[in-house]
Amino acid sequence: MWMWMALLACGADDELLGDLDGTWSGEAAGRTMTAVFSFGEFLTGDAQVAEKGGSVDYGVRRAEAFNGVAAVDFQQAGGIQFLALEGGLDDSREMFTGEVVMTFECGKSQPCGYSGTYSLMRTGGSDTGSPPATP
Repeated sequence: MWMWMALLACGADDELLGDLDGTWSGEAAGRTMTAVFSFGEFLTGDAQVAEKGGSVDYGVRRAEAFNGVAAVDFQQAGGIQFLALEGGLDDSREMFTGEVVMTFECGKSQPCGYSGTYSLMRTGGSDTGSPPATP
């Protein structure tokens, strides 16, 4: 019976990642953030965060969900900066909130970066649906 429960939990967790499919905008640790996710066999996508020196673009490196919590790890091209989101969706499935951590190597014994909370609102629908009908 435990195996069925584990399989059901995995299906629910895949559903959580699937619910992230679409465009999200909001705030992450006091910075403007936009993310676009697509869910097929796994979650893919990109994020852009407005930093003091300009916008930083990230690509999804890994995404997983467990017990109603989604963890999405991003990496900047070249692997210089890393961004991690860990949180969940509200009941309406329109708000994705939780904790954010950004790190980068800075020549110190510990990586540099920042952490805080994020709140992203769905601003666009699923990218995996059918294209709109041509008028």
